[in-house]
Amino acid sequence: MDLGQSRRPDLLARAAALVSEDAGFARFLRAAVLATDGEDLGLVSPEQFEANLRRSYQHLLGFEGDGSRLTATQPAQAGDALVLDVVSPDMPFIVDSALAAIRAAGGTVRLFTHPVVKIEHGQVSENGGLALSLLHIHSDPVADVDALTREVDATMSEVTSAVRDWQPMLERLRRAIATLEQSPAAQKDEPLRFLDWLIEHNFTFLGMREYRLAADG
Repeated sequence: MDLGQSRRPDLLARAAALVSEDAGFARFLRAAVLATDGEDLGLVSPEQFEANLRRSYQHLLGFEGDGSRLTATQPAQAGDALVLDVVSPDMPFIVDSALAAIRAAGGTVRLFTHPVVKIEHGQVSENGGLALSLLHIHSDPVADVDALTREVDATMSEVTSAVRDWQPMLERLRRAIATLEQSPAAQKDEPLRFLDWLIEHNFTFLGMREYRLAADG
């Protein structure tokens, strides 16, 4: 068993022990432990992992709005990581997009975890509430932290815009399919099969443009 996997039961036991003291943080810590790769858990001590997540928890509880919020914590001493917390409503594409943005800005990801929890009445809930995503990332320090945060912020803004428009775009496409199905066009089976394939999670819709044919144009 690797070091990280051996630490997971201890961290889960620590989360269980915290329920009576702070049930909200205990639920958050458990979600983070379960969302972290075993190898990554072996990169920091259990005490440091919990300390980092306590800071992240405050960022999570302080989140407002419908976009995303990025917080960067500079290394406390040589050898420490640059810590990034990205809080947003839960949506697709967060992890791959944010990690790609960090690498594009010169960062090297050491560790990340991506717990998704429900927030209700100002704390993590077992039941209902708003689903929030927290992407907690440790990166090697970079020369230009401002440039890195701008890159991640811009990427998350694009992800939010794309996801917000995703369902309306799918609905427009479904209406187009219904119109084509009623069309007397002779050769429509192949286009219909292609459009059906697109909406079965085989294509990422980032935008849509409508063309109208007028007269002989």
